[in-house]
Amino acid sequence: STIRKSIKRLQNIEKMESDGTFEKITKKERLFLTREKDKLRKVLDGVETMSKVPGALFIVDIKKESIAVKEALRLNIPIFAIVDTNCDPDPIDYIIPANDDASRAIEIITKVIADAVIEGNAKSKELRAQESAEKERERKTSEEEFADPEKKDSKGKVRRVRLENKDDKKGRPRTDRRDRPNTRPERKSEEKNEVKEEVKSEPKQESKEESSN
Repeated sequence: STIRKSIKRLQNIEKMESDGTFEKITKKERLFLTREKDKLRKVLDGVETMSKVPGALFIVDIKKESIAVKEALRLNIPIFAIVDTNCDPDPIDYIIPANDDASRAIEIITKVIADAVIEGNAKSKELRAQESAEKERERKTSEEEFADPEKKDSKGKVRRVRLENKDDKKGRPRTDRRDRPNTRPERKSEEKNEVKEEVKSEPKQESKEESSN
């Protein structure tokens, strides 16, 4: 983005100034880079060190800061802005109708916005502290439950925690299949063979009796 490129350019100029590159260039080039650095510093002061996209953007003159408005729209950043009669309010999410040339009006509005930001940051820190404290209490409670299997809860009921030892399961001896008792029923095929043998044996006996007679 345009702002990111400008921040990178400012960082490069400051690096050239600190590592001694300015001493190796001409006086005219040094003067040009110094002026460029001052101009970028004036525009980007306070934005350079930001590591993430801001949650909202407040603009005093949307006509003058048209590039910032386009960047915010592209990144879906909510825009709070003072909108004068000579400006287009369509791209602005939260419009503050006022004269963007009146210094007194700008001072009052910016003070209210700044106080709201400070108050919101304080509440956000407080909520994060409460959440971290709640997580710490839950962690300690879970550790106590594992340390003491029988523990009373807030209603006075005994809460049992089942602790299973995996080593006991691993240490159980395995039984061989050959050592297990055979509980299977006899096969039906064996019964059929026995019936066939009985049926075949009877005619032979009758034939012997006839021959003897």
